[in-house]
Amino acid sequence: MKKSDLKTGMWIIDNDSDKYQILLNTKHGDIYITTYGRWGDLKDINDDLTSKHNEGLDIIKIFQPATANYYYRCRDEDIIWEYKKEDITNEDYLKLELENLEKEFSELYQEGWDFYQQGCKMKEIHKRIKEINERQN
Repeated sequence: MKKSDLKTGMWIIDNDSDKYQILLNTKHGDIYITTYGRWGDLKDINDDLTSKHNEGLDIIKIFQPATANYYYRCRDEDIIWEYKKEDITNEDYLKLELENLEKEFSELYQEGWDFYQQGCKMKEIHKRIKEINERQN
């Protein structure tokens, strides 16, 4: 399952066990919302359904309501995808983490240099990239 497979009306559950409903093509772009006012932008989700900024927001379950009567809630029988931790090698994990960090670093750089907000984050990302490269060698 990829981010591009998400459709309006689907429900997702993240690592923090929060439930959100997908809303595509809104005035504010593609978003996900809760029934109690919390929301997020799908731009912050990678194509593999992991969050660009917060591991707690990684998508771990996707529900497709069977009928319109169930668009207001998640039912276990409506699960169409669930994250299954695959046995990946440490090297594969490090490569994936490195790719995500480099992408995040690049996005922060393109947004501009507000050193107080972004500079510290970029410094942290750069440090993690360096550590990963050292472990790979």
